[in-house]
Amino acid sequence: MVLASFVFPAFTHGLIKSWDLSGKIAVVIGKRNDEEEVDVDLEDCEYSTFIDPQHAALNFCQNFWYIEDLGSQNGIQIKKVEDGVCYKVLNRPCRVMPGDIIYIANTRLLLT
Repeated sequence: MVLASFVFPAFTHGLIKSWDLSGKIAVVIGKRNDEEEVDVDLEDCEYSTFIDPQHAALNFCQNFWYIEDLGSQNGIQIKKVEDGVCYKVLNRPCRVMPGDIIYIANTRLLLT
């Protein structure tokens, strides 16, 4: 499954930021600091104080993308496009697809 991009949408004012996933097999989501690099830096988001330096990872495996919590303080939730239900990601990776909305703490990220 090909995810073209990962976007930080402002649902009332359009797109704020996007990250291209083309050619990637792993993406770390969090806040960059002096000790740790991330692929998706959410430092400038409204709720960044609730986001850990390495909060979550997206991994490509067997033709699908999966998200997993990296032991964050405030967790991850995912609103699945197929049923509109919001699920908490706990103890194992969760398969994601285009249209799913990922919540990193209170920050919404849309997979496209």
